[in-house]
Amino acid sequence: MVYSGSIERVDFGEAQDDKYFVITHVEHGHTELEWRKLKDIRPFVDCSLQLKSPEDVTAQLQKSLPPISKLEGAIVRLVLEYPREWETLIDEVALREYASGAFEFHLIRRPMVEARARLAQDETVGSLTPLELLDRYWRASHIDRTELDDLQKLATEIIEEPENLS
Repeated sequence: MVYSGSIERVDFGEAQDDKYFVITHVEHGHTELEWRKLKDIRPFVDCSLQLKSPEDVTAQLQKSLPPISKLEGAIVRLVLEYPREWETLIDEVALREYASGAFEFHLIRRPMVEARARLAQDETVGSLTPLELLDRYWRASHIDRTELDDLQKLATEIIEEPENLS
């Protein structure tokens, strides 16, 4: 038995893989295999962009992708990182129109939130317990108060559990 594998790329992990099919000649006591490379199979286009400026975001997005002719029939993924406050600057309709010739288009949004916990002048990281540090981090991350309380309770159970085992 010979299995050539899938003749189509199925995910971005196979984006650069060559694909083959097998022709087998079978005779009594003699077998020949002929591997044939498939040409012109559907391309996978994997792009990413981290927005550095809020100026002309649509043009930046389009420039991060190959020319329209290279998108034709392809499965396209664009991973986009940007400051959360620029969310409204992203014209997804225009981007999808640009990539309309693609077989499939995936926009992966990764908004970034700058969270910085500040310590008082007389405090050091070493002077705080792990639970106090976690509490500061969650507050700086602007987590909802109800969720923050649940997280802190769970962290307390996890951190204090080893102490209760001895």
